[in-house]
Amino acid sequence: MTELLNQLETVAVLVFLVSSMAAMGLTLTPRAIAAPLRNVRFVLLALALNFVLAPACAWLLTIVIPLDRGHAAGLMLLGGAAGAPFLPKLVETARGDLASAAALMALLTAGTILFMPFALPLMIAGLTADPWSIARPLLMLIIAPLAAGMVVKNCAASFAGRAAPVLGKIGNAALLLLFVLMVALNFRALLRVIGDWHAMIFSAGRLRCQSDLGPTMQEFFDVSSRRQERKRRGRRWRRR
Repeated sequence: MTELLNQLETVAVLVFLVSSMAAMGLTLTPRAIAAPLRNVRFVLLALALNFVLAPACAWLLTIVIPLDRGHAAGLMLLGGAAGAPFLPKLVETARGDLASAAALMALLTAGTILFMPFALPLMIAGLTADPWSIARPLLMLIIAPLAAGMVVKNCAASFAGRAAPVLGKIGNAALLLLFVLMVALNFRALLRVIGDWHAMIFSAGRLRCQSDLGPTMQEFFDVSSRRQERKRRGRRWRRR
């Protein structure tokens, strides 16, 4: 059953990528995507955030938080792999500028192809990265469907207008299925993570309460002791 769900998850990823990228290409033109890239500040800021700041933060987390080698390597990969295909879908859902989102994704995809083979051996000792192995899925599953959609729009605009909403709905359904499958396949791991965080939060909260209430409780006991002492002195005085 688990093997079947894993295969279905792979299919959902492929359907989401191809359909969502093609749907976006059917609604855009190369000129619309190239226009945001003429903004030098936009390009430099995107490159700096995604290929300098993000890898640096990932590396810093591996130093601050003790992680297994595999987890640390995964975090470094996430920090250096920019251009997630979910970005245009999020921008579309938020009714943002889809052309700028597509331009940013294309820029970061190209940057990832160039950045990862050279940076990974420096970030993770002993790791080698084949440039074509990194570039092939990005080109075939992101750039190719996007370019194909723009070609169709240029050749048959009316057909592109009708096909884009259909492909968009297919991409949304595949994304929903992917989310459900990811939760189902990793449910036990998620429970362990939630349990670990619950224990950490509880421990931190208890320490905080102890640190905050410690002086107050000490003062309370001091006041109570002084009151008891005054009562004993009063009794002695009355006896006299």
